[in-house]
Amino acid sequence: AYSDMDDAKADELIKTLVSRQMLLEPDLMATGRGFHKNWARVQKEDRDFANLPGLKAYFPEYSLRQVYENVKSPETYLTPAQLQVRALGFKNHMIYLKKFVDAGGRLVAASDDPQTQPGLGVHQEMTAFLDYFFKERQ
Repeated sequence: AYSDMDDAKADELIKTLVSRQMLLEPDLMATGRGFHKNWARVQKEDRDFANLPGLKAYFPEYSLRQVYENVKSPETYLTPAQLQVRALGFKNHMIYLKKFVDAGGRLVAASDDPQTQPGLGVHQEMTAFLDYFFKERQ
């Protein structure tokens, strides 16, 4: 959606949203799946979480399969042309959100089942916020 972002329109929208004290919930675990710089860590955390003792009593196997489907690397399901457009869209989305935060806007962390595992996904979302919006991280 952001692959052909118009900076002038984006800046005007940010100004309007911030002036109205709107909060954005970008749900990067779903909208940017596979594209943020620590995606390999997300994949590992999801695998590790799925192996916790007793988890299957609360989290059914079909839900785990949905999570694994959603944490695939984009290279496994997109063509090179699609990958290029989606990567640009993700980059522009992060630019937009960073401008929003820098202008005084606020983000809300959330995650969707089955995009991520309950509880863990919110922490992954907050970590993505740190990675892009609040401080430089390696």
